[in-house]
Amino acid sequence: NLGLFIGENMKTTIKKSYDVVIVGAGPCGVSAANVLGKQGISTLILDKEAEMVMSPRAVGICEEGSRIIDTIGILDDPEMEFKEIDKVRFIDKNENTKFFADTNTPKSGHCVLRTFHQPDLEKSLRKALLAYKHVDLVTSTELLEFDDKGFGVELKIKQGEKEIEVKGRYLLACDGASSPVRKKLNIGFSGDTYPQDWMVVDVEKNPVESNDAVFSIDPERPSVTLPGPDNKRRWEFVVKKDDNPDELFKEENLSKLLAPWGDVKDMQVSRKAVYTFHARTAEKYQVGNVFLLGDAAHITPPFAGQGLMAGLRDVYNLCWKISAVLKKELAPSILNSYQEERIPQSQQIIKFAQSIGGVILPQTKGKAKTRDGVIKALGMLGLHSKDKGLPVDKVPNHINGGYLKHLTVSKIFKTGIEFPQHSLHFGGKEALSDKLMGEQFYLLGWNIDPEDFLTKKTLSRWHSMAGKKAIITEKNADDKNVDAPVFENKSQEYKKLFASGKRVVVMRPDKMMVLNCTPKSLNEKLNQYMNVAGCTI
Repeated sequence: NLGLFIGENMKTTIKKSYDVVIVGAGPCGVSAANVLGKQGISTLILDKEAEMVMSPRAVGICEEGSRIIDTIGILDDPEMEFKEIDKVRFIDKNENTKFFADTNTPKSGHCVLRTFHQPDLEKSLRKALLAYKHVDLVTSTELLEFDDKGFGVELKIKQGEKEIEVKGRYLLACDGASSPVRKKLNIGFSGDTYPQDWMVVDVEKNPVESNDAVFSIDPERPSVTLPGPDNKRRWEFVVKKDDNPDELFKEENLSKLLAPWGDVKDMQVSRKAVYTFHARTAEKYQVGNVFLLGDAAHITPPFAGQGLMAGLRDVYNLCWKISAVLKKELAPSILNSYQEERIPQSQQIIKFAQSIGGVILPQTKGKAKTRDGVIKALGMLGLHSKDKGLPVDKVPNHINGGYLKHLTVSKIFKTGIEFPQHSLHFGGKEALSDKLMGEQFYLLGWNIDPEDFLTKKTLSRWHSMAGKKAIITEKNADDKNVDAPVFENKSQEYKKLFASGKRVVVMRPDKMMVLNCTPKSLNEKLNQYMNVAGCTI
């Protein structure tokens, strides 16, 4: 059912109606199609290009991204290779490490930082769609017009010389930073453009065996390099104001820039490009039945490696809500929470990336000296040393609103943040929690059945949302005889979260914890949450 799958032309008949139509078959759009396909939602994804873009643009994901693509089912694809990064080092002009961050300790079951080859990732994502007969991917197909009628969206698309009319309940715009859909909706796209360009060089023969990402904070030429899978490596260098654009990628200049790493003649350069970095976000992510995701909604400087990640967060936040509405498990009002939750967090991601840029970008001696003084002071405070890395913590993916509000709510109520992922035993096998629970609403208790604290009416409402329950225990799960899955947590990582059974947790399908309360207060608080979420009974 792929219009064009990795270079092989496969004709697809476009149906007259779909639940969801997605414009843009990049990694964000195809990830959304996979998440919706897994939920049984009929989906059309179209792209105006005939073939995938084969140049590697995005190169990294954090543990949260690994968790998301693992739910899609491609993290273990034998044809997809990842490179795990051990450290992120910041070096001076003499290549001395000024400070570093450890990234080799897993969080929520996954490596903190992985690199990949984007064309391989996209191939794997497209291949995963083959499992869903109700998902159609068509290429060389362009969206011409769309009209949101309230009850759905009517679209006119062009495939070859033929114009086709299609109806969809919802339209997802994953059509990139220059999004025609966003422009048609007249949504502002405010923010900044960086005054200096960056040159990007990718090679196929990595000259240095290292699992480290390296930022050069030399004010003479800020840069970053990181290894990729299959012996690949990328460099990014600031383009200086006095650089000759015609000389940037000539062998003489590349030899000079890459000299600390080896001879460029031995590296097999596969890609050379100049990028202008932006920090922008759309003023709205939703207008009626039309939603913006990925670069159509926000673009961020690459310094924190969060560009693709922000799009994956959009997908994971929105698609379960659309699925629940289409299945009549929740009222359409739940969809309003998409932009309410994603815009503040996207803005924080951009600010975080800009702050990382502030560390590596200073190109005057005065600013660089001030930055170096701050780094030294942090060392004197014991936050880092020659042998101790700075603590690693990404900007949290949260649903609490602005950052200060998030810090307050998450600290006091332990909600609005992801359910931590650890290994569990079930049915004689060991697996990470996501593998066992899937994408559902879950009511979780430690050594207790949380549904025992609910009235019949509350239970009926909970089940109408397809809500499930599970018990987590440190005991031998095989000894339990209850009408709920019992997951054995031998290492007891979850014991503290549940306060040894004094707390129960409610988790959304996107792994966000929305309740963390006492069993006694569960019935009242769960009803309050279900009212907000749009429970239909």
